[in-house]
Amino acid sequence: MIIEYPTDIETQQALENICDRAIKKPKNLLAFVHDMAHNLGIRYIFYGTYDVVLISLCVFLIAGVLLGNSVINNPSGEVQIYAVVFSFSPLQFMLFCTLSFWKERETDLYSLKMACRYTVHHLLAFRMLTASVLGFVCTTGYVVILCYLMDMEFVHVLAVACASLFLFSIVMVQIILSKESFLSIVILCFVWLLFNGICFVASISIYSFLLRVVPTVIWIAVDIFLGVALIRKYRLYVRRVYIAYD
Repeated sequence: MIIEYPTDIETQQALENICDRAIKKPKNLLAFVHDMAHNLGIRYIFYGTYDVVLISLCVFLIAGVLLGNSVINNPSGEVQIYAVVFSFSPLQFMLFCTLSFWKERETDLYSLKMACRYTVHHLLAFRMLTASVLGFVCTTGYVVILCYLMDMEFVHVLAVACASLFLFSIVMVQIILSKESFLSIVILCFVWLLFNGICFVASISIYSFLLRVVPTVIWIAVDIFLGVALIRKYRLYVRRVYIAYD
């Protein structure tokens, strides 16, 4: 008796069919977030990353106090504040995503998590979304304090800070989509810090002036454009690597 076994193509098609029927596909990014939060819960999504959250927030707070103090006590601080918030805004997001990505890669349970219904990639996608929101909240709070102490135009400074945060987030998501390499993320962070460090050393006044001279309306338009682009990147991130959208 001859038993005919399925070909590799037929096996792959059968597996895809089973997965399509078994896994409920969210229709949009909000549905993905709701599905993750409802089925796993925030506690398990961020399990093992509480130290990462604490470190990123502490570093953001310490660096913010040091930079803010230097700007407030500087006679030209009203000009330099734009360079400070532009370079500083992505710090919390940068630290959280980099450390979270590294920690998941180095854990002994990485292979096991990749075999679950919700893989490491699902967790990282949700965490990065949360980090973007948290980064926006931290940046807004930081700008509020600086503007209050220095009597600056809040909307203008916040628009500059958000543009920086959204831009860095877009580039990081794109790198993860393209490379999925921890080294690539480290290089991105290094290049960002190096570029802003060079601008600070070369001429922080000119750097700040170039950011300040752009009208508030233009910055708001840039923020809207980058915000929409960031949402699309996250949708692509989730669709391409984890869940296929309808």
